[in-house]
Amino acid sequence: NASFEYRFPLAYPYGGPGTIPFFFNSWHAALVADAITLEGGYYDSAGGAADAVLRQSVLGVYYVGAGAELKGDIQLFYYLPLTIKLGYYNGFTQKAFGGSGNFFFGLSSIF
Repeated sequence: NASFEYRFPLAYPYGGPGTIPFFFNSWHAALVADAITLEGGYYDSAGGAADAVLRQSVLGVYYVGAGAELKGDIQLFYYLPLTIKLGYYNGFTQKAFGGSGNFFFGLSSIF
């Protein structure tokens, strides 16, 4: 398993709209790439999603994907830190449901 992430800052506004208890701390973007080899199974999508067949995978066959993310660190109600993430990811192994990108939206918090 290998993973790469290059993160870079976009803005540090440290402000919000008027007196509403909601403000932005920072915005950053990231380029990500992942690769994995496994001994186990994957679903072969050659016949489409409805006809996917479980296939055996051996060590040495690599599954690779890459994507881009936009993340924002925000503060809500003066004490609740949140991170919002919008990403687009694409797998490169066609027979394992790769080739068509997927969008992702996430919301997380650490207290």
